[in-house]
Amino acid sequence: MVRYISHAKERMKERSITETEVEETLARPLETVPTRYGRSAACALQESGRCLVVIFERSQEGFLVITALKVDEDRARRFGFTRV
Repeated sequence: MVRYISHAKERMKERSITETEVEETLARPLETVPTRYGRSAACALQESGRCLVVIFERSQEGFLVITALKVDEDRARRFGFTRV
């Protein structure tokens, strides 16, 4: 199950990111790395060549999405992704 905090929903709307894109990234990430506050970041390559990064927390119920953003390769590497 995937749940979204209000901040995630707001940012997704601003950034034209769909729930389907987020859920596909969580289901089949290119790579997942740890981030601050015990959270994780999942990355998936988009057709545009950009990376969709989803910041999330895992729970017994599934995933809690904190935010999502589309970034270029350089920014993805700053998140700690090495396979982009």
